This record gives sequence, C-alpha cells and structure tokens, in this order.
Amino acid sequence: NRLRRRAHIASLSEAERYVASYNWFSSPEKAVLLQSEFAGRAKTDLAAFVTGHYDGSLDEEMRRKMFYEMNTCLADEMLTKVDRATSAVSIEGRVPFLDKSLVELVWTLPRSSLWSEGVGKGILRKVAEELLPLQVIQRPKTGFSVPMGLYLERSRGAIEDILLAPHAVFDAVFRPEVVRQMIDRSQPRSEALSQRIWLLLVVKMWMGMDAVAV
Repeated sequence: NRLRRRAHIASLSEAERYVASYNWFSSPEKAVLLQSEFAGRAKTDLAAFVTGHYDGSLDEEMRRKMFYEMNTCLADEMLTKVDRATSAVSIEGRVPFLDKSLVELVWTLPRSSLWSEGVGKGILRKVAEELLPLQVIQRPKTGFSVPMGLYLERSRGAIEDILLAPHAVFDAVFRPEVVRQMIDRSQPRSEALSQRIWLLLVVKMWMGMDAVAV
C-alpha cells in the first residue's frame, strides 16, 4: 500500500503532490467512505487552492512550497496554536526565528544552505555544532505529533460509542459499515488510520452529537 501510494504521488503535478502528502484521505478512500449521493458534492480542488497561493516568480519547487506554507499553515495553524497555548497560561509567546530581518536573510540563501542530501535546516545545524552534542544535531526530525494510536486505543470503548451510534446527519454522509471497518483495523501503532478515525470523531461531534469525555 505504501509503495502504491508513493508511486501514485510521483505521477501527480507539483500542487497535487503537495496536497496528497498532507491529505489523510485519498480520493479512492473518500469514494469508499462517503455515501454515494454525497460523494459527488464533496469534491474540492485543493491543488488549485495551493497554486493560488504560490508565488509564480519563484523558480524552485521547494521555495514555492515554503512561500505557500509561510502564508497559510504557518499563520493560520502553527502560530494560532502557539498563541492559544501560551495565552491559556498567561504567557506572551515570541518566535525569534520569524524576525523580519532573519526571514528576509534566509530567503536569499542558496538551496544547499537549507536542504542538502535529504537533510533540512543545514545552516542552523552548522551553527548549533558549537552548542549541542552531535547526536542531537544529527537526530532525525520527529515533530510534535500526538500519539493518536495509543490515545484512541486507551479510549476505544468511548470512541466506538460515539462513532458507531446512529446519527442521521453523520450516517447520511459517511457509510457506517466503513467506519466500523476502520475501527476494527486500528492498532496502537497504526498512526495514519488513527488520525483518520480521530477526524471522523471530531466531525461527528461537530455535527451535533452530545460531547462525551474520551
């Protein structure tokens, strides 16, 4: 499945590849999950949205993606989460890497200073060599993702109660038998599938079901 997905992504246009990399449900998966009468109305051209936020004057794919992320998910997602998390505990957060002069300088650097041989943040790693142990600098990027598989497994009973309970609006959009199959296949280490289940859980609760602590 992973190899087929990679082969499919490789055949897409630049914007379509970007969307596929961040989209939890592929088009074939949506076709199976959604009720037939709804599937035809659920088509959104995300690739057009991505290219609509590109800077056409940039001649490198990496920089076009950087520009897109800086003007969309950085502002609308990452910084929003930082602001909410810090404000919740009365802290005024600061992001020194987004200093205007520093950002302008980084945009002038050659690609090799930012990304080389599959490794990102090259110039930052070089600066850090005098400050941090080598094993820290060379450690693969891990991000800050939630261990969703483990979380859902520990709350499996409550999640099944929510997702499998009859709900007129949810069941008119999603096929209950497919949702059931997804839950049955989920394992603590199946992060991708767990993320899909989590999204469905959020959608169902958003649609009006009484909130249940999980």
